[in-house]
Amino acid sequence: PGLLALRAAVYLLTTLVIGAFLLRGPREPAARVCRIGLGAIYFALLILRGENVRPHGLTYLFIAVSLFLLDRPSRALWALPALALLWSNMHGVEYPVLWLICGAYGLEALRDAARGGLRWRAARRVLVPAVLAAGAVLLTPHGLRLLGVPFAAVDGTLTAYIRELVPLTPSDVLSLTVTELVPSTQTLCNLLYASMLFAALAAARARRVRLSHALLLAGGLLLLSKGSRFTYECMFLALPFLRAHPFIHG
Repeated sequence: PGLLALRAAVYLLTTLVIGAFLLRGPREPAARVCRIGLGAIYFALLILRGENVRPHGLTYLFIAVSLFLLDRPSRALWALPALALLWSNMHGVEYPVLWLICGAYGLEALRDAARGGLRWRAARRVLVPAVLAAGAVLLTPHGLRLLGVPFAAVDGTLTAYIRELVPLTPSDVLSLTVTELVPSTQTLCNLLYASMLFAALAAARARRVRLSHALLLAGGLLLLSKGSRFTYECMFLALPFLRAHPFIHG
């Protein structure tokens, strides 16, 4: 019962953060339709993934909260180092995702300050918590030994037995399967990939994209190329880009 309650609480918190993040976007009715559709896909995928009690559930929550705090900085951003400390000690193998998030918003703050679009004091409000959060990776029982774990070579025998370690194929990305009006997990993922493509076209048409959003999307797609295991990390990292560039405009 305790694990069931934990699973439900993690799912509820994650969906609430995603919902709050999507509500920050444009308020035009057409854009809201896009965000509602995105929210439905995210919530459905999280239900399917959250059936097992595994550390990745907490990682998804930590990614969502980190994006929420960094995308529109406020005083609450000072909670990021503590969040990163919990994350590193609960699912430390995912620390490259934490570094990607902190690095993306940190580089954006540095660039904006150098160009004069952001005061250095405002930039430091992002940079200091981001650097402290990135350093929290070292505050685990494993210390420096943790740094090499995510990059350890995967034995070919494992990929033969563990589906999540197998890279996506074109047929996977193009497949659409609906059984008794219920789309498969891969179908939901493919709808999300299509949303990323349309969002990229919308961003190209607008000729405006935040550096942090572009870096996060690129990092998520790079992870996805390593195997279907990283589908969920990719979908979370793409969230800021998808929210900022609805492909339906009023």
